Amino acid sequence: VRAAQILSNGELAPLPPSAKQIKVHTWSSPMSGEEYLTFSATRDDIEQFLSTSPILRDVEYLEHSEGEVTLFYPRQRSMSAESLRSYVSRPLPGPPWFMKDPKGSLRRYRIFPSGYHSSCTVIIDERHNLVYVRLCFS
Repeated sequence: VRAAQILSNGELAPLPPSAKQIKVHTWSSPMSGEEYLTFSATRDDIEQFLSTSPILRDVEYLEHSEGEVTLFYPRQRSMSAESLRSYVSRPLPGPPWFMKDPKGSLRRYRIFPSGYHSSCTVIIDERHNLVYVRLCFS
């Protein structure tokens, strides 16, 4: 039920039929909060999930290749704003299972669901057929 709510909040499609290993973590305060979801599914079901998610229509994604270490913001931020757009923030203190040590080819979508003031993220780990969703409001 909580996974379905996160997907609905993020204007994403429902869980695919083959979804398993579903993990959810949420926290909130009067002024901020985060919602995390991960699940595994077949490659075909993940592609169907992406193509039927309303918020992902016409959204470009960034690809991060095997061995690339540029997924998370670097400690040194003396970069242009344009360069920083290719990074995402590492969720701290987020749940320990969420993007702890990403490896392999990744696709990252930055989304802006209604009611969320920060950008949110959908990341696909193509090697392991995992989907990560992070919604953040503050």
